[in-house]
Parts: sequence; C-alpha cells; structure tokens
Amino acid sequence: MLGLMAASTWGAYVALGLRLDLSGTLTTASLCVIYLAITVFYRTIRKEPVIATALETTGQLLLVIFIGVLLSYAAAAVPLPYRDAEFYALDQWLGFERQAYVAFVERHH
Repeated sequence: MLGLMAASTWGAYVALGLRLDLSGTLTTASLCVIYLAITVFYRTIRKEPVIATALETTGQLLLVIFIGVLLSYAAAAVPLPYRDAEFYALDQWLGFERQAYVAFVERHH
C-alpha cells in the first residue's frame, strides 16, 4: 500500500511538474536513520517482537502521513474549479439544512 501511495505521489508530481526540495532535511533524515536503526536493533539483535512491531507500525503510520501530505500538495496544484454550488445543491436535495444542524448542536452540549 505504501508503495502504491508513493508511486501515485511520484506520478502526480511528474505530471504536474512539481518537485520536492530536500535541501533542509539533514536533521530529519538523521532522525529517520536513527529510528530505523533502533527498529532493526529490536527486531534482530535484542529480539523483542512487541517493541519491534510497535516501532514498525509507528514508522509505517508516519510514512503514510508523510506521503499523504505530499499528495495533498499535488491535489491542491490541480487547476480544477471549485464545486461549492454543486455541493450546496446536493445538500439541499438531501434535505441537509446547515442552520438546523448548528441549532441542534447548540441545544445539545
């Protein structure tokens, strides 16, 4: 899944002519290497599967968030028109009334 996300992000950046500036990321890259070393230590040398699994899961979550942030930049760069009028019409068709919703929330703390 991470590979698909990374590939789609890379493809979007290439298609839109965006590039990632990594000139100021030496500290972040160093922290990533240290985190990876700790994870490998607990997986192979100390062999604590619970700690290793927690570290791997956290690392994957951080990668998903990082790639998602990068993909949001690509999504924001696409020159599509806003669809506020269409969404408002859909809300009306569904019977959603914003003022009634706000009033309900204010009455029910």
